[in-house]
Amino acid sequence: KMKLNYTQLPIKAHYFFFMAAMGPILPFLPVYGKQLGISAIIMGSITAILPILFLIAKPTFGFLVDYFHTWRKSIFIMLLATTSCCYIFMYFLPILPGPILPDHTFTNVSCDILPYCSSKDISSPDLCTGIKNTMCHWSCTNKNFSMSIQFQAINEKVNFSSNSTCIIDKNATLYCTHSSNCNVTCDNFENKHCLYTSVTFWGFVFLMSLGNIGFNVGNSISDAICFDILGKILKKLGFGYTFTFCFVCYALRLGLISLASTPWWVIPIELFMQGPTYALCYTTIVAYASKVAPPGTSATVQGIVAGMDDGFGFAIGSLIGGILYKLFGGVTTLRIFSSIAIVTAFLYFILYVLYLKDRTPGTKNNVDWKTPEEAQKQCTVADS
Repeated sequence: KMKLNYTQLPIKAHYFFFMAAMGPILPFLPVYGKQLGISAIIMGSITAILPILFLIAKPTFGFLVDYFHTWRKSIFIMLLATTSCCYIFMYFLPILPGPILPDHTFTNVSCDILPYCSSKDISSPDLCTGIKNTMCHWSCTNKNFSMSIQFQAINEKVNFSSNSTCIIDKNATLYCTHSSNCNVTCDNFENKHCLYTSVTFWGFVFLMSLGNIGFNVGNSISDAICFDILGKILKKLGFGYTFTFCFVCYALRLGLISLASTPWWVIPIELFMQGPTYALCYTTIVAYASKVAPPGTSATVQGIVAGMDDGFGFAIGSLIGGILYKLFGGVTTLRIFSSIAIVTAFLYFILYVLYLKDRTPGTKNNVDWKTPEEAQKQCTVADS
């Protein structure tokens, strides 16, 4: 008969609902950035910097949790609230200052009806409020030519009319005479300067960074609060054999994905392999760090280890994976990492059996706690 541990039920409910809420958010942040017009290079640079911030933030908050031990739950709740607020505030980011001009091509237009721009309009176009100077290439029935046009967006739309479009080139009369039913293609409507200097862009970067940092640090501190929940696998196999098992599962997971013929096959592979790979491995890493940590430094050591995993390791893995993907493609890259995982499992198993198993340092569970007076009698105290 299954027994329900009501003491641990709240933290289990937290993990269930919190991870369920983060599931639709984290994978789509880059998609939201793309919708704002952020280039792939800028988005990649942001995600490359974030792991470094994780590496700094996790040990820092781990130290705070250890130092303010009685406030650790309050700090954890504060991190959760901050993370949630950051993602909520993204909804209130202001609209981009410049209009989104999706189409550079216009059909069946004529320049006969367009007025000439004034000297003031030509000298100081306000690029970030919808006014744009650009070169347009005209393909008409009897002639082809190019000339500069100034557009002004009305209700975030651009069209050829006397109210929103004017001709910059004063010599355009030679071209525009009897030039009707033309197809026009204009250069470079997109203005990245307006995007990357806008409150919307920097607000997105700030909220995304702060939200991701809070999410990752919250995971580490929540592990520190309830780390006695390790599961039957850790109790049965121990840390060393569990690490080996995780590496083998990673090799199997990556190998199976490389064999998937369609994306539909990836779904069941990820469904069944996410648990014994990332979840179990992460739990084992932070649990082992907690076990070997000196008394009173559990969250600090866990923060350092988790920061190396999600920070330094993530950054290095992303860099190497990106290079291999560009050179060899996705299938070969997955098989290379699968091979690395199985070799790592074998090497760690040999190292653990021959060396680490008998030389693992004593854990804090073996510490014999003494009163301050007893500790002074048994320890050498420096003279003041």
